[in-house]
Amino acid sequence: MILLVEEAARFQDFIISNGWEFYFIGGIAVQIWGEPRLTKDIDLTVFTNLANEPAFIQKIISKYKPKFADAPQFALMERILPVLTETGVTIDISLSGFSDMSESLPRASYQPFFGDISLKICSANDLIIMKTLAGRPRDWPDIESVIIKQRYLEWDYIEGSIRNLFEYGDDLATNLSHLNELRTKYYKP
Repeated sequence: MILLVEEAARFQDFIISNGWEFYFIGGIAVQIWGEPRLTKDIDLTVFTNLANEPAFIQKIISKYKPKFADAPQFALMERILPVLTETGVTIDISLSGFSDMSESLPRASYQPFFGDISLKICSANDLIIMKTLAGRPRDWPDIESVIIKQRYLEWDYIEGSIRNLFEYGDDLATNLSHLNELRTKYYKP
C-alpha cells in the first residue's frame, strides 16, 4: 500500500503541475472513508473540461506509459485512460467533463495518509454515489464499510444524484434500492 500511495502522490504532483482539477476515487478513497482494504491500482477523476482531450491524453502518455497500445483511442471512447507508472502500478484515469459544473469537485478534500503525504480524494458521499452507479459486486462491501464508518452522510444529496441519472441506466433503480437496504441496516448517525 505504501508504494501505491507514493505513486498516487507523484501522479498528484504531475496533475497539479499541469493545473488540472482532480480527485482520487476507488480503493484509495475507501482507505479514508471506509474500511481499509487491499487495492492494486490507483483510480482518479481528472476534469478535462472537454477541451482538446487528445492533447490532454498525449500530455499524460508523454510521462506515463499507456497500459495497452490503443489506450488513447479507448480513453476518448470509454472515458478511462489506463496508464502505468515506472514501477508497474496501474493508474485508471476517468476523464470527466466540466469542473465548474461538478458538484463533487468542491466536496473533495486533501486527506493525510502517512508521513507528509496527503491526497485529494472525493467525499464519502460522492464515493457512495460512484460505487452505487457502478454497482459491481466488489463495490457493495466498500459502500457498506463507508456507511458503517461515516456518521454524517448527506442522504438527500446521495439519493438525488443517483435519481438524476435513472434515465442513463436500467439498473440504477435496483442499485438505489440496494443502497437504501444497506443504509437501513448499517447507518447509525
